[in-house]
Amino acid sequence: MTKNKRNLAKTKTLIFIFSLLVFLGSLEWSSSSFSILDAFEILLHELKGEKLSEKLITAKTILFEVRFPRVLTAALSGASLGIAGVLSQGLFRNPLASPSLIGTTSGGVLGGVLFLSLGGVSHHFLGLSFFSFLGSFFTTSGILFLFHKLRNPDFTKLLLVGLSFSTFTGALCQFVISLEESDYHKSLMIYRWSLGGFYHTEWTDFFLSLLPLSFGIVASFSLCSKLDVLSLGDEVAETMGVGLHDLKMKTLLILSLLVGVVTSLAGPLPFIGLIAPHITRKLIGAQHTELMKYTFFNSMSLILLADLLAKNIFHHKELELGILLSLIGAPFFLYLSLKKEI
Repeated sequence: MTKNKRNLAKTKTLIFIFSLLVFLGSLEWSSSSFSILDAFEILLHELKGEKLSEKLITAKTILFEVRFPRVLTAALSGASLGIAGVLSQGLFRNPLASPSLIGTTSGGVLGGVLFLSLGGVSHHFLGLSFFSFLGSFFTTSGILFLFHKLRNPDFTKLLLVGLSFSTFTGALCQFVISLEESDYHKSLMIYRWSLGGFYHTEWTDFFLSLLPLSFGIVASFSLCSKLDVLSLGDEVAETMGVGLHDLKMKTLLILSLLVGVVTSLAGPLPFIGLIAPHITRKLIGAQHTELMKYTFFNSMSLILLADLLAKNIFHHKELELGILLSLIGAPFFLYLSLKKEI
């Protein structure tokens, strides 16, 4: 094995170990004093059929009804957004075409806001997911259509188109929220959801999202070889037998599914699809199968670390995760711009 291959193998191992440590740390650290050891003790008592003490009953409620579903849902959501980032970058053939920059996320938010304003409730997972999916799909489809209609399409123009769509959908969201001012509780619910976060997550959310997100992730891996060919250009891809329309439509559907479901769960979570794939590409390379595999772990680690920070940065309240990710992601994107990487 050559030195480069050994270094790459070490890097992959470290990525996996780091994500595992972050996952365990997210289960361990919280505002409550209960730890993973208490969870093992509870399970041991349950297996033995022993009665739990009052302390362990409280620990069971906090650990198994609050902390575990939140961490698992956040990990799955982060991994899905990372995969969505790889898909969007492959679709537009640019390593910085993340869902939050090209308008996919803002379209999903608009769909969710419309659903909630029309009388939906925040915990109606199927309805909220469906509307968020439609918003993400139609927004991304429109951007892709306009992008290919440009005479000299480049990433700068893609950003301008994405910014236009994001500004327009954002204005529509604010307009819809303003119409609900007379209903204080509904407008507050929509506003809080639009800020992003996992503060209300339950086991139901995790289990309902598990199937569609798992399907989307598995389907994404099936496109890797074709996305590798697409990176060489449309003409090369066509000569190699890749059906461009079929590939782009599948990528759009899967991308919209991942972003739509995660948005319905936690509202907008920007820049995960930019930061995690970019870091992974630097560490692993641009081959889509490996890129997607290790972006899965890096994006999971990133969102869990951000969620930990959001929960603990203030003692009296929890910072909305979407706000924190924007505060982190915007300077990161600015840094990449100044480094002339777009």
